[in-house]
Amino acid sequence: MKKLLLATLLALLISTTSIAFAHGGDNPRAYAEKNISRPEFYRSSDGYIFCELYCWHEVGHKLNAEVMDYVAQSDDFKAAIINFLYSELMYNNGERHSMTGNIFLFDGFFVDYYIFPDVTGKYAYTRWGGYNELYAEILYWSGGDIDEIPESLREFYNMDWANWFCNQLVNCVVNEK
Repeated sequence: MKKLLLATLLALLISTTSIAFAHGGDNPRAYAEKNISRPEFYRSSDGYIFCELYCWHEVGHKLNAEVMDYVAQSDDFKAAIINFLYSELMYNNGERHSMTGNIFLFDGFFVDYYIFPDVTGKYAYTRWGGYNELYAEILYWSGGDIDEIPESLREFYNMDWANWFCNQLVNCVVNEK
């Protein structure tokens, strides 16, 4: 069943080129590399976040690790992502959620992992992508607004904690809805 679903999604990717560039072809990580003074990160050993532009992304990592018990690695989250994409591509009559293209083309799923120089000096390059990064990126794309997250994925985000984490950071802006 999973293979059939993945094959269907892959066929739809090839046949629906309008999705391929729904995000304008911009790579947010390439933008960040040019516009931030040093790498942004969440350090799981002590919960520390350093961020300048992508604070909601780093808050997403902290939320996933410290509150949601690594829900991004759960079968439920993975199934919710696949089900969201499947329903968006098969049943929505052309009105797609604003995140559909970004999720569909997210690094490490149907496209290669994003490869960039490793800033730690341990490796020449490092990979970026996968479910943990997607979880954090969905929170970033939403700007901290739960209404911007696809409805079927909202249960995986505790916005009370996310907003509290954001309030602890200088560069993070909480949505005041």
